[in-house]
Amino acid sequence: MQSDFGPRIRPEEITGKTRHRLIRESYVRELFGLASVFVPTVCIALIVSLGYRWHGEPPLSEWQPISPILVTAAVILLGIHVWFHRERRFLERAPAAAAEVKEMETTYDLTHTHRLVIKYKPLPSDPKGATLNGAQNSQLVTVAIESNLSGFNSELHQGDAIAVLYDPAHPDHVRVVEEEHSEK
Repeated sequence: MQSDFGPRIRPEEITGKTRHRLIRESYVRELFGLASVFVPTVCIALIVSLGYRWHGEPPLSEWQPISPILVTAAVILLGIHVWFHRERRFLERAPAAAAEVKEMETTYDLTHTHRLVIKYKPLPSDPKGATLNGAQNSQLVTVAIESNLSGFNSELHQGDAIAVLYDPAHPDHVRVVEEEHSEK
């Protein structure tokens, strides 16, 4: 690949320490996701309970309307945990590859996210030597950039190279490693 990585790390520089940091960030995002469901659920349950007390309803009668809310929240919390568990497994095991930015799109709404169309070539075989499905072809996928690192915002241009992690079983499942070299 003839592209320039600039301040961004190369695929061969993705170490166990880098993966550990990505996994730690996944735990933090999971904690925020769980809290964003748990705290409103507790608040709604307390408000309903206080409303029942205020109107003089018999004790424990508020459980009938609160139960579906609690069950729904528990299912959502379980879903969030499973989602992030799968993400952490992906970050631990996914092979790295170099990708070239083919197109860039920036949204200017409240999220101000960057979406990239990238092209990368999956590794030709897994560590045991078996050929992976689709390994002979380059993959063209669209991914979102999540960070505000300058190397992924102002310095990233069409034709630049970036490091990605991908799922060999599903080559369109890609995550950009948004990491820059530290200034020394």
